[in-house]
Amino acid sequence: MSFPTVDFLGIGAQRAGTTWLYRCLRQHPQLYLPGTKELHYFSRLAGLGPRFTKVRSVWSGLFGLGAAEREWRQRVGWTFQKSVRGRISMATGREWLREVSYLLPGKKNDAWYRRQFAAGTGRLKGEITPAYALLDDAGVRHVTRLFPEVKVIFLLREPLSRMLSQWHISSRDSRRVGPPPPAELSGFFASAPVTERNDYLRTIDTWGAHVPPERFFIGWHDDTLADPEGMLQRVMTFLGVDPDEPRVLAEARTRDHHPAGVKPAVPPEVVREMARASRPGIAALAERRGGHAIGWLERCDAILAGGDADG
Repeated sequence: MSFPTVDFLGIGAQRAGTTWLYRCLRQHPQLYLPGTKELHYFSRLAGLGPRFTKVRSVWSGLFGLGAAEREWRQRVGWTFQKSVRGRISMATGREWLREVSYLLPGKKNDAWYRRQFAAGTGRLKGEITPAYALLDDAGVRHVTRLFPEVKVIFLLREPLSRMLSQWHISSRDSRRVGPPPPAELSGFFASAPVTERNDYLRTIDTWGAHVPPERFFIGWHDDTLADPEGMLQRVMTFLGVDPDEPRVLAEARTRDHHPAGVKPAVPPEVVREMARASRPGIAALAERRGGHAIGWLERCDAILAGGDADG
């Protein structure tokens, strides 16, 4: 029995326009992406990498004290809060089903993962899960052993804006009333789930050790904001499909890159803490890759010098 191959993966970064990219690419008749944007197979179900351990059973998911169990309950809690706050939708229903499926009996193995693309016969197949940016070397080797010719898409967003957006989405999905204390904000921005997602060079080096440059697309969120159609055309050219597909370009024009909403205020002193902690990574990226990272570094230095810290 032959199993479908996966031709491309979007690996992040989180809050860098991956949902927008998923919605646009889903419109292309030459591409197949599953109905669920983030399958999380390599990051959660396969248990690859030091941070990614499986939830072992329904009992452990509900009552276990391990990191995987706590993370699963947090995700379920966020989904529940979105529902009770009046945001019940097909997307929310799919989120519930996806989270519950992680606890159901049955093997979630490589063959199961391939079967998620069985409906894509005759098209290029792929998925987008930003957590794949955090896979370690063993995890990436597992991916490339399964799919030796896989293409990878990695979108980079200015780290301070990315962190603030991550806080915004976390705050939106919580039941908090009023602004959090600065100490709580500082703890959030200094936590591993936040800072690890800003280590772009680690992701580039880890994936780049197994994926050659011609199959590794690195894009800038700044370019997506300035010219979304142009960014999509570069991605489609990279994937080897028609870059002028009108349905994809129409989707780019009709959807924002991030949901609208009232952003919670973050005190300037906390933003300066974020800038201080992020500067070494931004400087290293600017030295290695140049591009928009040079402007990111200038903004970071301006904030540290007492300039505008409004995120």
